[in-house]
Amino acid sequence: MKVGNDHPLAWLIDTNIGFEMMRPRPERRVAAFLDSIADEGLGLASITISEVFDGIGRLPRGGHRTHLATRFSRQRPPPAALQSLGGMGQSSAIPASRS
Repeated sequence: MKVGNDHPLAWLIDTNIGFEMMRPRPERRVAAFLDSIADEGLGLASITISEVFDGIGRLPRGGHRTHLATRFSRQRPPPAALQSLGGMGQSSAIPASRS
């Protein structure tokens, strides 16, 4: 599968990795691993993006929830189909943003 600038998708990142990288201080081994494979082509499945937004939406309203929603949206804007969670049955892989 080709994504983005015709780079192959080599790694599909799981939800727990996305949540880990959104922590204030992610586990160093996880961050180092992602750094080591970043040039190989990383992606997020549409269900993973939905799970992250669902997890954020379950947090109590307030600064922390708003901060995480803003931070994740900057990294990967939600596809229109996921804004209403209508696209959960689709299995499209979406390239992960690099920051």
